[in-house]
Amino acid sequence: TSIANQGTVLKWARDHRVHHLYSDTPADPHNSQRGFFFSHVGWLLTQTPKKVAECSKKVAIHDLMTDGFLTLQNALDPWWNLAWCFIFPTAVACYLWGETLMNAFLLAGAFRYCFVLHATWAVNSVVH
Repeated sequence: TSIANQGTVLKWARDHRVHHLYSDTPADPHNSQRGFFFSHVGWLLTQTPKKVAECSKKVAIHDLMTDGFLTLQNALDPWWNLAWCFIFPTAVACYLWGETLMNAFLLAGAFRYCFVLHATWAVNSVVH
């Protein structure tokens, strides 16, 4: 999730597991029963519902906590994700594709980031 900048793998996996355990119930982080906007992006803009927070604490991610790389990513959050999401793609576009710094940042960084976010969120809203 680093280049997609959707939080740490540990947080993303926990939310994903909660979603599949409690899909379309009040404990689902992006419950489609609350409407298209909420399931697409609104769930990130609102306070976490009490039921989601309670169920999130019960979902085990201990299998992932033993992975040293994932614990490193978690410790370096948010800087690790920001570097991989914006600095790395910008550098690739500048040095390998010959883009200007502004074009590289806007296309390989910002536009790509927005596109990937909406594509990911569409799974929560359009597909449900």
